[in-house]
Amino acid sequence: MDRVIILGGEVILLTLHPQEKLSKMKELNFKQILVYYDTPEVFLANDSISNNYMCLLAEENDESSLYISTPITPDRLLQFMNGKIDLRSIYTEPEINEIYTFTEIDETINAELLTTSIDENHLPESGFILNKNISNEMMFKEVQEIHNAVIHISLSDSSDRPSIEANDLSDVLKLYQSIITSTHKKEVKRTVHKKSKELMTPENHKLRAFAASYGSFNLHLFSTAQVDPFGNSIIELALSKFQSILDNIDNSENYIGLLRTVKGHTLSSLKKLLNRIVEKEIKLKHSWLSPASSEIQSSTITKDNATKIINLLNQSEDLTEEHRLFKGCFVQVDVEKGTWRLLNEEDQEEYKGEADGKILDGVIVRTQEYTIKCKETIEEFTVSEKENIKYELIEIT
Repeated sequence: MDRVIILGGEVILLTLHPQEKLSKMKELNFKQILVYYDTPEVFLANDSISNNYMCLLAEENDESSLYISTPITPDRLLQFMNGKIDLRSIYTEPEINEIYTFTEIDETINAELLTTSIDENHLPESGFILNKNISNEMMFKEVQEIHNAVIHISLSDSSDRPSIEANDLSDVLKLYQSIITSTHKKEVKRTVHKKSKELMTPENHKLRAFAASYGSFNLHLFSTAQVDPFGNSIIELALSKFQSILDNIDNSENYIGLLRTVKGHTLSSLKKLLNRIVEKEIKLKHSWLSPASSEIQSSTITKDNATKIINLLNQSEDLTEEHRLFKGCFVQVDVEKGTWRLLNEEDQEEYKGEADGKILDGVIVRTQEYTIKCKETIEEFTVSEKENIKYELIEIT
């Protein structure tokens, strides 16, 4: 292979020997399983500069396994995911003439450059395709680059122009994040019984903005949540539930039941968001895709369907109230001021709040255990952006 360089105005022709063309070793990082039968059969890995590599189990016996791998661009990966090219062609017609082999899968894979032609027996059969029907190339490439869920929030004003007042944009994003945060916590607690506490950490429900594109002011966000080897992001629990709330509004009989699964802070924030959409005549389109998703999920909130949801929430005001149960001993009670502090048995944390003095009358401090029910309210301070959680004691046993 010859390479031309210019040095000091002089053209120099360099001839590289085959072993000098490429480093024989490549360090890859395991990324995402695409096909799995008892073991990963087809998966993605990437190198230190985030280039994707398609990896295939070529040979397996009781003693060892052999994998082959080749670089693949986002465009060609999208073609494969959409069933436009088969798996075999990725190796028989590689974009870059590099084939690597390795025998073990770990978080870090040590792959060796294949210096001979690929063994025909190691190639997949013709006609093996995937078909995920991913239509938005931009979102797919963002998901592959970030390797996490990507969300697009598209906003337009009452005239359907791709613009929005700065204050309204700030409020919409803050309320959207609040909905995702509280929904995530509810869904994790409801569906993931083991390790639910570990999954409550902020990185599993926080979103970060990283780009914007023209078209109803389209803001791009990504999740920082945990992703499993198959590409499932834990934030999908919240995104899927929010999607179902937006998509099932016409089924009013079951809709209240759906709302009850996230009652409290989620619906309180949702109501504020919907009121803002109605008052300012904003149109909001929410779309998302995760690495494991087969298609982009999308819903639009207009003034009309926002009004429908608000009316349903107003029929059942208790849906927006968040209740908390604590069990433990009171460490301080002031009947006259209507204040209390309780050491919660579950997490050994002290919680304090207010109450009607009468409900505290006769309470025994430190030696008697109680179960109390509180109304939880989150106060947000606009300037400092800090939250203050208030507890109002409503029931004690």
